[in-house]
Amino acid sequence: MTKQTIITILGLLLITAACSYAQNECPKILYTSAPVGSLDYDIYEMDTSGSNIECLYDDAGDAQMVHWSTNLDRIVFSSNTSTTGRHELFAMDADGSDVNQITSFGDYWAPSSPRFYDNSTIWWGRNEIGEICSINIDGTGYSVLSSVESGYSIGQIDFCGSEIVYSKQVTSNARTFDLYKANLDFTGEARITNNSSSDVGPDYSAISNRIVYRKSTASNGYSAPQNIFTINLDGTDDTQITFAAGSQTYGHPMWSEDGLEIVCYYRDGYQNDVIIMNPDGSNQRNITNTPDYNEAPSDWRNFPCASENAIAGIIKSDNSGLLGVYVLLYDNNGNILQREISDNNGEYSFTNVMNGDYTVEVQIPMGFSPESDPVVATTMAGADIEINFNLAEAASGKATDLWWWKRQFQAIYNSTPLFLGITENDVGNYCAIIFNHFYNRDDGFAIQIEGVTYMDASPCPLDFNDIYNIFLGNSDCSNAAKSRKHLLIMMLNVASGRLSQQTVVSNDGATASQAIAFYANEYLFGDSNDWTIWYNLMKIGMGWKVSAGTIDLTTPNVMYKQINDYIMPEEYTLSQNFPNPFNPTTSVSFRLPNPSNVELIVYNVAGQRVKVLADGLFNAGTHVIEWDAANVASGIYFYRINAGEFTESKKMILLK
Repeated sequence: MTKQTIITILGLLLITAACSYAQNECPKILYTSAPVGSLDYDIYEMDTSGSNIECLYDDAGDAQMVHWSTNLDRIVFSSNTSTTGRHELFAMDADGSDVNQITSFGDYWAPSSPRFYDNSTIWWGRNEIGEICSINIDGTGYSVLSSVESGYSIGQIDFCGSEIVYSKQVTSNARTFDLYKANLDFTGEARITNNSSSDVGPDYSAISNRIVYRKSTASNGYSAPQNIFTINLDGTDDTQITFAAGSQTYGHPMWSEDGLEIVCYYRDGYQNDVIIMNPDGSNQRNITNTPDYNEAPSDWRNFPCASENAIAGIIKSDNSGLLGVYVLLYDNNGNILQREISDNNGEYSFTNVMNGDYTVEVQIPMGFSPESDPVVATTMAGADIEINFNLAEAASGKATDLWWWKRQFQAIYNSTPLFLGITENDVGNYCAIIFNHFYNRDDGFAIQIEGVTYMDASPCPLDFNDIYNIFLGNSDCSNAAKSRKHLLIMMLNVASGRLSQQTVVSNDGATASQAIAFYANEYLFGDSNDWTIWYNLMKIGMGWKVSAGTIDLTTPNVMYKQINDYIMPEEYTLSQNFPNPFNPTTSVSFRLPNPSNVELIVYNVAGQRVKVLADGLFNAGTHVIEWDAANVASGIYFYRINAGEFTESKKMILLK
C-alpha cells in the first residue's frame, strides 16, 4: 500500500466519521397501560416525546415486564391470559403479531423481568420459587440457572457485560430486597446494596457503568414514598435522584441506550405517568399524562428510522459534473444532518430522509461562483427530491510565478504598489483564505505546514509581515524552504482567483487541486528536501504542465472550501457534543447570531473546572471546538457556555 493510498483512505474514513450525523436513530419506549383501578394492562410503544403511540397487544388480562429482543424483532412479556390462569411468559413479533405462550408453570407470582439473553434465549426470575431460569423462545430448553432459599423471591434482572445484576429477597419479609451481582455462571456473587429495603428494578447502563433502581424511603422500608437511586456496580456512590414524599412513588426506572436519560413512572397518589429525566433527577418531564390511566415503562431502545426517500442532484460546471464539491443537508433548526461529496459525475445523494422541512446547501469551491442560489429550502413529503446546482468558473486562469509575487510584496513593503498590483489587505485576505480552506478542515484533507498554511504554536493565518519575511527576508535556500515557498505561491494563486482548482496541470490530467494535495503530502510524509517538489511546483506556477506520471492520479481531487454554515444563526445555541460517548476526542459546536465574548468550560460532576475550551471574542456564525480528553478519567462531564446573556449547559460522557 502506497503512502498516498494510506492518506486517501484516512481522508475517506474521516469523511465517513463526519457523515455519522446521517445515521438516523429513533428511540422508542415500550410501556403498559390500564385504566385506573383496573388490571387490564395492554402493551404500547411510543417515542420519547410521548407521541406516535401504537397499541401492540390488546391483552385481555394483566400484561407486565415487556422487553425487546437484542435484534429488536421480538418481544417477551408476562401475562395472566394463559392456559394456567396465572402469569406466564409470552413472546410475540415486534409489531404485536404471532403471540405465543412460552411457559406453563402456574406460579402464584408473575415472572420477574424476563430479558433476552440473546435473540433466542430468555432469562427471568421465578419469584416465590427463588430461581433464576432460562428458556428458549419456543418454550424448549428450560433450565434453572441459580436458586435461593425456598420461599424467597428473585426480583428483576439485567445483564452487565459478563455479569448479571438482580434484586433478591434477604429476609422473611417478602418486601425486603437488596441488589446483587454475579458472573453469568452465578459464581462470585456480591451484594451491592445493604439497605434492608425494597431495592428492586435494577437496570444497568454500560455507558455510565451505573445501576438505576427503586428504593422505598419510608420508615418501614417498603411502602410509599418510593424513590429512584443510582449506584456503581461495586456499591459505592449510592445516590438518591428523586425525592417523592407522602403517597408519591417513582418506579420501573431504566436507562436510555446512550446513558444520558432515565425513564420511569411517577405516581402522585392517583395515577402512574411515564416521565423522563436526567441522570441526576433534574429536568423531569411527563410524556404520557393520560387522564385516568396508569402507565409504566418497560424498555427503551433505539431503532433505525425507516425511510427510503432521498434528496439528490448533480453539481455542474460548463455542463460537466464537478467532482469533490461538498453539499450539506440541514434540518429546520439549522443543524447539519448529512454531508456528502459529489462523485466523478458531479452526483450527490442524501438517503433515508424523513418527512419534514430541510435546507440543502452547496459549498462553493474557491475559484467558482454559483449561477443560482447555493441554498435551497425543500420539504420531504414521501417522494424523492432532485436539486441541481450550476457553478461557473470564477478564476482568471492566469497563474503567476514566484518572481511576480515577490515583486508585488516588495512594492507593497516600499509603499509603491505596481500597476494592476495587489495591496497589503489583499495579501492578508489571501492568507486568511489559505488558513480557513487548507489548514482549518475536519474532513481528513487538512494541510498543516507551518510557514505555508499557518503560523505559530497557536495556529493563526499568515500576515503580510510573515509573507515578506518568507520571500524577501529569509535567506534559507534549502530544498525544503523552496518547496514551502512554491507550495505557498500555488495556494496564493488559488486563493486570489488566478488559478482554478480544476485547471489541468499535468500531461495526464492531474488538476491543480490534486497537485496541492500530492506535493503537500510528499513534503509532510516523504523527503521534504526532495528538489523535485519545488521544481514541479515552480513549473506549474509558470503555466507549464508537468510530465505524465509525476502526480499520483489517485490523489483526492479535493474541492478546497471551508465547511461554513451559510445560514446565519438567528439565536444562540449550544449543540450536543459529537461523538457522545467519546474516547478520547469530541467536538462541541455553538452558534452565535452576533459577535460575542464566549466562555466554554468543561466541569466534572463535582462542579470542578476541568478544561477551558474557549475564552475570547468570536464572530457571528457556527463554531466547532475539539476537546482531547486523553489525560482525563472516564466519567460524566458537563460543558457550559456563556456568550453575552446566553448561558446553557449539556452533559457529555467520556468512555475509555
